[in-house]
Amino acid sequence: MAHTLDVEYARSQFPALKSGFIFADNAGGSQITQTSIDLIVDYLTNTNVQLGADYSVSVSSTQRVMGAAEEARKLFGAEDKDEIVFGPSSTANLENLARGLEGDIKEGDEFIITGEHEANCGVWKKLAARRGAVIKYWHSSPTNPNNPYSLALKVEELLPLITSKTRIVAFTATSNLLGSVVPVQEVTKALRAEAAKKGAGKVEVSIDCVAYAPHRRMDVKAWDVDFCVFSFYKVYAPHISALYVRAPALASSVTSIVHHFLRAEHAYKLQPGGPGYETVYATTSVIPYLLSLTPAHDLSATFAAIAAHETTLVTALLSYLTAPEQAARGIRVVGEEKPGPNRVPTISFVVVGDRPMRSRDVVKVFDERGGIGIRYGHFYAYTLSNQLPPPVDGEEGVVRVSLVHYNTLEEVEKIIAPHLPPALYLHDTHYALRWLEPESTAHTFAMTTDQRHLRDWRRRRSPFVLFLHSYRLLFGAALFSLGTAIFVAIHLGFFSTLLIYIPLVVICVPALTVFDAADYRNMRAWPKREARTVWALCRLVCVFATCADIPELWALLGNGTATYFIAANLYEYGAHLPVWTSQLSRLIRHLGADNVFVSIYESNSRDRTKELLRAFEGQLKKAGVRNRVVLDEDGRRREGWVSNGHERVQYMADMRNKALEPLQEGLGGRRIDKIIFFNDVFFDWKSIIRLLDTKGGDFDLACGLDFDGIGLYDTWVIRDSCGQRTKEIWPYFSFDNVAVDSLRREEPVEVATCWNGVAVFDANWFLPPSPAMPPSVPPGNPLKFRADTPCPESECFLISYDMHVRTAPKRPRIYVNPKVNVAYTPHNWLYYGKLKHLSLTRPWRVVWEDWIAHRMFWWVSDRFWLKKDDGKCAFEGDGIVKAAHCSAR
Repeated sequence: MAHTLDVEYARSQFPALKSGFIFADNAGGSQITQTSIDLIVDYLTNTNVQLGADYSVSVSSTQRVMGAAEEARKLFGAEDKDEIVFGPSSTANLENLARGLEGDIKEGDEFIITGEHEANCGVWKKLAARRGAVIKYWHSSPTNPNNPYSLALKVEELLPLITSKTRIVAFTATSNLLGSVVPVQEVTKALRAEAAKKGAGKVEVSIDCVAYAPHRRMDVKAWDVDFCVFSFYKVYAPHISALYVRAPALASSVTSIVHHFLRAEHAYKLQPGGPGYETVYATTSVIPYLLSLTPAHDLSATFAAIAAHETTLVTALLSYLTAPEQAARGIRVVGEEKPGPNRVPTISFVVVGDRPMRSRDVVKVFDERGGIGIRYGHFYAYTLSNQLPPPVDGEEGVVRVSLVHYNTLEEVEKIIAPHLPPALYLHDTHYALRWLEPESTAHTFAMTTDQRHLRDWRRRRSPFVLFLHSYRLLFGAALFSLGTAIFVAIHLGFFSTLLIYIPLVVICVPALTVFDAADYRNMRAWPKREARTVWALCRLVCVFATCADIPELWALLGNGTATYFIAANLYEYGAHLPVWTSQLSRLIRHLGADNVFVSIYESNSRDRTKELLRAFEGQLKKAGVRNRVVLDEDGRRREGWVSNGHERVQYMADMRNKALEPLQEGLGGRRIDKIIFFNDVFFDWKSIIRLLDTKGGDFDLACGLDFDGIGLYDTWVIRDSCGQRTKEIWPYFSFDNVAVDSLRREEPVEVATCWNGVAVFDANWFLPPSPAMPPSVPPGNPLKFRADTPCPESECFLISYDMHVRTAPKRPRIYVNPKVNVAYTPHNWLYYGKLKHLSLTRPWRVVWEDWIAHRMFWWVSDRFWLKKDDGKCAFEGDGIVKAAHCSAR
């Protein structure tokens, strides 16, 4: 007979719930019952003595603590209380278990683990490192082809991992990030059958029930597992953990880790030191509490009632998060998307799509509004979090709402209605305005006095007045900025109009809009600060939305098998090096630490560059990234270094070749696919991923665009596909209309030569000769940076030139990706790397840069900015293979 959970009775047992605060972070730790609190007080008041003595208080204390093992046995469904170990946490218990198993592990043994909770993952990795065992990952994979975040463990993906050397299989019964229930009995049965078929010897199974125990009943005997762990502080008791170790494993696999003079019998051999006795005693409150929740006074009936109630909570929350409106917004549930018996109310989600949101920003809205506790992060599912598809940041993780049986449907509705819409749609103009006018929304919110005044104020004005009131600032700013920009650009000719447009639109218009929003005297002074902020933001977005489209997402490369050699030369870059290394670290994390080699050659800097590079080298080693960081102490030649162009180019060529030396030394036989060469530029790691994906990765050389001052910096290196020089301002290519059309579409532009602050090469050009490479003319494959007396401008130009010579009469595949922008100073990075690509600057790019500056006044920009080619570096065109559309010139 099915029983209904008495939720009100359950809530009455938790004193913390009387405050009215909604606890929705229960997967991190549940509330504690009054009975458990009373037991702690009772123990500390009346029996707080050492165990094992013969006097009466010690006898009573010993009985109380020893009785807890029997209660834990019932929760586990174990055979004997002597199979139970207590410890401060599940991580500590499993670490002690791994130490006890160390003598029974041989070199070459294989451990199969998951990344869903570090407690049952990290200990096995460390044990494998100590004993020479091999780690294999059973990864979660999507269950819904339309949602790459709908991850779950699948038994059919585990079985191929099992071999005759399999020794440990460790996985979670439920992930505290995904909330999906793993059919432990089914998985264990299948893996033991597969292990027997493949001739494996002793295979022991470790189950992490930390996120499972609050929601479903454990049954280690039926599951046929050897080890199992859970935390009482997530099952309504204080912070302590229990570990189950099957008796045969205790006898044959586990070695004692306690003091040598102690008789280590049964599970006690894995319990070094005594746990907190008062917390152990307090755990005896859990089973009586659970039995009291249904008339049957049976654990199976209780957990069935809990599951039924929690399913109603899951259904309500998932129905909102998976609705078509939320899917269009970019909300994706992480884990199983459908409610049911295999879904606990631990629900995680991310906001991706055209308008992604950081998880911390969603949670921040809850924190600022108060009354509800949810959380963001990786929740110690670090490996799993880092495997989530981009643009999710593994460190920042997901938003998680985790409920238990004492949460109510009314609490879920409060989470959904007043909190989630403003958190998820605050930056969406249409929805945010509907939120301010509740009667017109799809969801019904209680109208506040401020909202009614706002509605009434708008109703008293005619549509024309409202239109002028909303957009008059935009019209004035647009006319003023356009007039000023044309005047300055034509008459002075040294100023980027973006420097005018950005302050006017990004600073003046928002400031005036905020003042304008504060001018509603009829609105009773807007008593709530967040109401004023929301209204100002809505007006601001409404202004910009009239002339902006939604920026596209970065096209992220997901090739986990490619390998990369990252090279850089740095000199006196200490002021900006932390930013540079931060972006480089994120790039490495995305490409995979095992897939990257980093080579940095520093040239005797006199600032903090050396110190910071030493620290960065340590970070790379700690992350397992192969690297070579060379700090040059010999000194830089100063005399003639700047005035003598050839000497400078030769010096830079030497420095760049030294950065590539590890590549020539073989890298231990590892294959390298791409070489990423950085200057000392500001960059965004996602743009480098886009650069790697230029033309689908099918290129010999791909470059970004580097900016400094008015515009393009590397004009002495870059040549269009016809071998002609470029200019500093848009559209850069004065003689190549094909290139200009590609720029307008923001597609890769075919060029003859480039470098531009960051360049990606096909690694074959710098590897020793092979049949796949064309013959070297001049000889000397692999390519090297060099200087040439007739060409004093740049070693970076000559590397592209040599690629033309070696592939002639064919052209090398050299492209500039206009979506990849880098800069040499912070303010130029802000202008060209960030602000220039915003939707709100699109009018400036189209109206000023293209229509006016290029189409109407191209003769002005060419006269000021286009430098004539003296023929020294192109050798009168002898070496550059021109594109087909240049043949008529």
